[in-house]
Amino acid sequence: MKSPQCVAVDAEDNFYVTDSETGRIFVFEAGGKFKRIIGNLKGGEGYFKRPTGIAVDSAAQRIYVTDTLRNKVYVLDMNGSVMQTIGKPGTANGEFNFPTEIVLHGQDLAVVDAMKFPRAGVRSQRRFKYAVGKVGDGEDMGSFFRPKGIGFDSEGHLYVVDGAWSRVQVFDQQGELLYYFGARGGQPGAFNLPAGCLSITTTASTSRIPTTAACKSFSTTGNGSRAGASRNEVLDCICGLPAECKLPASAVFRGCAGNA
Repeated sequence: MKSPQCVAVDAEDNFYVTDSETGRIFVFEAGGKFKRIIGNLKGGEGYFKRPTGIAVDSAAQRIYVTDTLRNKVYVLDMNGSVMQTIGKPGTANGEFNFPTEIVLHGQDLAVVDAMKFPRAGVRSQRRFKYAVGKVGDGEDMGSFFRPKGIGFDSEGHLYVVDGAWSRVQVFDQQGELLYYFGARGGQPGAFNLPAGCLSITTTASTSRIPTTAACKSFSTTGNGSRAGASRNEVLDCICGLPAECKLPASAVFRGCAGNA
């Protein structure tokens, strides 16, 4: 590989790595043994122009790949044959301007537009659903400058990491901002150029988000659902450092603390 970008794992623990320079996808077994290449054409060139994000739906036997320079999402079967493409260049809903990250959550597919018009769009596998984000300055909540990683929690809330503004913004399934956390700096709870986002669902009653990670989205159930928690406990549960969080009073917290 020359420029590996993103990784996805299927139900058999094979992992798929996009290489944006060669225009191909490399597939490895769980133990790291090379298995095959997707997008390898005659002459050794890659089929994709610049593959970046990748998601695998083992149940539906589909692979989703963002091609940043073609402004499309390719839908492949597990053998690597193109089934369809999603999107075209543009700024309207369902169109892309340099798409990068892609995440699959149930029937929802979230894609980040990272360059010209920074935003994140969500669609079901059949139609566009909603988009979040707009151009703005660092004080304008709900806007992005360099959206990077994205992820979902178990209730479908969308987490978007902004690398330039060093924060994570969380949106509901209607695209409304629920809360945000993080700031630029070296202290606990702050970030420096965060890029990744990992969605986690757990039932442990002592679950916390590690503040050293770029983003950890999560939900807890059972003893972890502390519906009577105070606002400070909610902030501490989310960030590990209440003073570093800024959440609107109207925010609804689901998962670690219920409504605060």
